[in-house]
Amino acid sequence: MRITVMKNLFSASTRRWCSTGVSSLPRAEVEGRVANVVRNLIAVQDVSPDAPFVAGMGLDRVQVKGLIQQLAAEFCVDVPHTEANRMINVSAATDFFANHPKAR
Repeated sequence: MRITVMKNLFSASTRRWCSTGVSSLPRAEVEGRVANVVRNLIAVQDVSPDAPFVAGMGLDRVQVKGLIQQLAAEFCVDVPHTEANRMINVSAATDFFANHPKAR
């Protein structure tokens, strides 16, 4: 089975963030970046932090996996499967990346 990636995971902005030496990220910045990735994926303007990716935004499991891969690239970290399964909405994803010591 072939999965089509909807956006280039390693855009110029992602490479820029990955190459910086930022040590911690403010929660508001993380939430904004997560919301931007979601907006780019599903082409909506208003992203609610508590709306579930599957039921609230209409994504299927493959799309959620692609979203988490894009978020991992955006913040330059690997996301373990157990943590990926907990990312059910923007708020949960924001919690993970805001608390990750290597997120950039």
